Amino acid sequence: MDAPVLLGVSVDWPDVPPPLRVREAHRRAVNLEDPRGRRFSLVTDPRDLGPRTAWLSHLPELREGEPGPDLPRGEEGLRFDPRIRPGRPRPRWRPLWEEWPVFLEDPELRALGEALREEDPLALAGLGPGHTPAGDDWIAGWLVALGWIGSPESLRARGELGRRFDPGRTAWLAGEVIRDALEGLAWARPAALTAALEGEDGEAVLRAVSAMTDWGHTSGKAWLAGFAGALGRFDATAPR
Repeated sequence: MDAPVLLGVSVDWPDVPPPLRVREAHRRAVNLEDPRGRRFSLVTDPRDLGPRTAWLSHLPELREGEPGPDLPRGEEGLRFDPRIRPGRPRPRWRPLWEEWPVFLEDPELRALGEALREEDPLALAGLGPGHTPAGDDWIAGWLVALGWIGSPESLRARGELGRRFDPGRTAWLAGEVIRDALEGLAWARPAALTAALEGEDGEAVLRAVSAMTDWGHTSGKAWLAGFAGALGRFDATAPR
């Protein structure tokens, strides 16, 4: 098989990556780990770009524990910025996002709704189905919304959750996703969703929502429920 072609990177992909080892090898993504335990990823779909991620034409054959591949840098066609900047949804989209908590009525996700009775998002850490447990997807959606709203109240809530979060309570990848969200970073699908909700294009909003619900078996739905929960809690459509 020909060597993979580097098609794009996130803007935080370093010119000279640190020593990386394969932590997880999947059909459409390889997750690498640096000496500090931080995640780097190789993906084959630009919708799966995230922080510290490279988009390749195809994945090299890699096994868990092996050193990561050498990816020569060139003139990549796409540079994805994972930073979520403060914004607000248009009021017209409120009826749409207010429906997303209903995803927790799915039999596979009901445990999340029960845990939320404690009114502590961290009660969901490590809970539910999925490679990144659905509870952690909910937390990630909640955190991205807090950063997107960007109000003093929402940012204080994000900081308080960050001080209490223990990555040891969940799977390595889920912990890394949450750490990124605490740093104000998100993946391409959530970034497309926030951008669409800031605009007036209904078709763009529907495409972004569809991409989220198709994100893993339960990940996207749990993420949307958490995102909507934060929008409702912190009155996202109120004037700044």
